[in-house]
Amino acid sequence: MDAALALGRLAEWLQLEKAEEERRLASILRERPVKERRAAGLCWHPVKPVNDRFAFGGQPVVEIARDQGDHPVHEMYRGTPVFLYSTRDESERYKGTVASLQQHQMEIALHGDDLPEDFREKEWGVEVRFDDKTFFEMERALNVAINLEAGRQRTLRDQLLGFKTLEDPEPFPTHLTIDPRLNDSQQSAVRAIICSRDALAIHGPPGTGKTTTLSEAIRLLAAEGKKVLVCAPSNTAVDHLTLKLTATGVNAVRVGRLGRMDQDVFPSALEVQLEDASEMKAVKNLRKRAKDAEKEAERHRRSFGAAEREERNTARKAARELRKEALEMERYAEQRILESADAITCTLVGSSDIRLRKHRFDVVVIDEAGQALEPACWIAMLKAQRVVLAGDPLQLPPTVKSTEAASQGLSVSLLEKFVSRGEATILLNVQYRMNAQIMGFSNEWFYQNALKAHEKVASGALRREEKPLEFIDTAGCGFEEKKEKEGSSLHNPGEISTLIAHLNSLLAADDRQIRSIGVISPYRAQVEAIKPSLPVDSRIVVQTIDGFQGQERDVVYISLVRSNDRGQLGFLKDYRRMNVAMTRAQRKLIVIGDSATLGNDSFYEAFLKYCERHDAYHSAWELGVV
Repeated sequence: MDAALALGRLAEWLQLEKAEEERRLASILRERPVKERRAAGLCWHPVKPVNDRFAFGGQPVVEIARDQGDHPVHEMYRGTPVFLYSTRDESERYKGTVASLQQHQMEIALHGDDLPEDFREKEWGVEVRFDDKTFFEMERALNVAINLEAGRQRTLRDQLLGFKTLEDPEPFPTHLTIDPRLNDSQQSAVRAIICSRDALAIHGPPGTGKTTTLSEAIRLLAAEGKKVLVCAPSNTAVDHLTLKLTATGVNAVRVGRLGRMDQDVFPSALEVQLEDASEMKAVKNLRKRAKDAEKEAERHRRSFGAAEREERNTARKAARELRKEALEMERYAEQRILESADAITCTLVGSSDIRLRKHRFDVVVIDEAGQALEPACWIAMLKAQRVVLAGDPLQLPPTVKSTEAASQGLSVSLLEKFVSRGEATILLNVQYRMNAQIMGFSNEWFYQNALKAHEKVASGALRREEKPLEFIDTAGCGFEEKKEKEGSSLHNPGEISTLIAHLNSLLAADDRQIRSIGVISPYRAQVEAIKPSLPVDSRIVVQTIDGFQGQERDVVYISLVRSNDRGQLGFLKDYRRMNVAMTRAQRKLIVIGDSATLGNDSFYEAFLKYCERHDAYHSAWELGVV
């Protein structure tokens, strides 16, 4: 097999995934009643209008709310493509993107220039929209990569896929100084990024300072005059790295839709910087003149004489020319901003933005590459001479909905393939997040004990006598898992009672010492069921494991949910997802589950033994909630 054949197979698997996503959405959104759409988490219906406005840059934004009653969980998050539709006439539809989301309210940034007519007088619905643009860009990138002719890009392609040997690194420039606060493995990673001639992987387990390492390397690349493209699969990851870059003095320009960005990143956004560009005063003046010319043309619209017709045509021609001149001037200002940037940041699919089409880069850095579909990586990688893949292939893999595509290999990331070959990979081996006991099990199971906890966190605890790790066993308590009324997700009321009792006890004993608390579960239904029972406390965040990726808290509770006499584990069989969950806590981790259901699985058997070894095993009976 050669690189072109390998990418051809990848393109076939991508078609399976596209077909499955289209089929899944079409069957639910067009063939099932609203009740089932809601149950599947793909629809809010009905919703009431709250507000409509034009956001920064003139983008139309609407705010809607659903009632406060019982609702199933949903699959809409910030950045999700959606349709806003009228409940009276579902053919009245507007494309948009979820800009912000709370439990019962949502802001949608609409595509286009106008707000819906009579928005506040109507009742609406919102449903997930198939993201065909993403697949189009991935397909196009694969096609280009498959048909590359001899040259640098083809060589890099073959090196990334393991069909050509990587070149030896260049010497590290003696005039560059790496931030001495970085540890040895981080400094080694920075040197490797600077010196690499082609491809490199930075393996960053939880809490090892991957973002800090990448930011320092990008700072030094910029100092060397290198143009850097910085990408990640999600807007959240891109925003996080953008903020880190700007904090280190890197001139980073964030490209993408404002509605998908965190507001803290707005100063770096291309649209925001464009508003402050010196050319924009002239652009606004040209557009004002174009609008005046349109009004002049409208003034003659009801006049039918030859002279009036000529004046109307002249005014319209003037308006077109003024708008064209304004657009050209605006595009010039955009390119000036982009060309002056040290780094351009965007999502992988966002790197296909038309404003970046002609840009080429010395280096592309792909963060969270372990979660990225390989076809999406090729969109960005084809723009650069060198590639840095950063992430952890032992945490969340790419999301693939087609079981056939996943079994063929689409769910295996390029980072995982690269690291598995054992070449050009730097492991960051000092973690700064967790107590050593919290880190210990993941270190044993996933990282062959290669990690060590930095002395500042190794013994960190809420109190000296407080154990950093607890497993609370619900076996024998009769806490059976239950399926939600609408949908297929699971919840476990008994586990919720156990969790709340433990949390209240912890807060009563140690309230002032706890800065933040995370409550997470692999099941969305459990997350939603937990929320009403929690004490009102701004320090507490409740999310699914996937939603908690990249976050950390002083204290983390994990509710495993599964409790059945068949030993079925479902999502819990995804050990990499559990690696994410178990490595979010800084000073205390509490895992709640049923050992009778878990114990026949090798991973959970090893975890239970680890807890027993560290005197961290307790029964739910001890809490007095049974």
